[in-house]
Amino acid sequence: MKKIKILVRSISFFVVVILLYQWCIKIVTPKSFTGDGFPTTSTYSDFYKLDKNTVDVIFLGSSNAVCGFIPPELFNKYGISGYNLACEQQNLFTSYYWLREALRFQKPRTVVLDTAMLYLYDHEDLAASVEGLTRRSFDFMRWSPVKWKAVMNMSRTWESLSVKSFLFPMIAYHERWESINLHDFRLDQFGRRSLWKGYLPLTRYAGVDGFVPIVEAQAYESQIDAGNVFMLSYLDLIVALCEENEIDLILTMVPSTFDDAGKYRFLSEYACEWGITYIDFNEKSVYEDSGLEFLIDCHDDAHCNLGGALKVTDYIGKIVYERMGKSTGNVSEWEFFDVEYQKYIDEVVIEAYEW
Repeated sequence: MKKIKILVRSISFFVVVILLYQWCIKIVTPKSFTGDGFPTTSTYSDFYKLDKNTVDVIFLGSSNAVCGFIPPELFNKYGISGYNLACEQQNLFTSYYWLREALRFQKPRTVVLDTAMLYLYDHEDLAASVEGLTRRSFDFMRWSPVKWKAVMNMSRTWESLSVKSFLFPMIAYHERWESINLHDFRLDQFGRRSLWKGYLPLTRYAGVDGFVPIVEAQAYESQIDAGNVFMLSYLDLIVALCEENEIDLILTMVPSTFDDAGKYRFLSEYACEWGITYIDFNEKSVYEDSGLEFLIDCHDDAHCNLGGALKVTDYIGKIVYERMGKSTGNVSEWEFFDVEYQKYIDEVVIEAYEW
């Protein structure tokens, strides 16, 4: 009897230690919610709360996509359920593995992928993004064969993103104890249903002047810019994964001053070679057809504000609707927030950014 009591106490002790450790991990892991910057934490934790096989369109990409594609607008105008799985500096490596993760729970008919991270940073640098933000992209991904493979490949590419640091996050975040604040204890926000479905509304414009759209005819006289070789390999994998799952893939580039004719030419030819669609909102005809005005529709030189995002989403939404029609499955999650979304749109005011 005494041995049984000792065993029970030992097991109880280890259970308590494990629970405390898990709690500590949640506390020190960096978090980001809508209203506190880019909503990386809530974007991914909320995704897991969705009913299975209810999302018809998934958006992927960097902060350009976070601020450019509005799932509730897609539903409000076209009756299509969508979710924005983009995050800040989400490189194509991350987009690929989050798409694989999404396919464990959803059967999207369309994927819209922003391609900005094919070009940012050094073309020869395998990382092509800040390592800490790459880690943050995977912090709230559930453990599965998908995450295992992603972590294994990360450890070969980014020195600080070791397998051990993912298995034991305290290794990576032990120094955060010095900067812990009340925000880190708001664990009730994990997995809370969200109006925005991953989108970040920006309600100011910077008045960036001097934007000149790309002219398609002139672009084909420019030198091709194929971007980062490592990230291009993951773009190939995304295309193949979409083909394998019979998903309509749309590549995009949202309005920004960093796009140019060489990038446009490469992505146009790449999309043509693969038989997929490429929509560049920096190209003159698309820019004009969408009704964009860079001066007032952009929060800065690379991110749409709400006004610009409405135009970008409506333009993409029309194309998606013409191909697949409205969603016919369970859309109660989107219906639930539709009135709140419409109220927000009716009342919001987009003002000049005060520097």
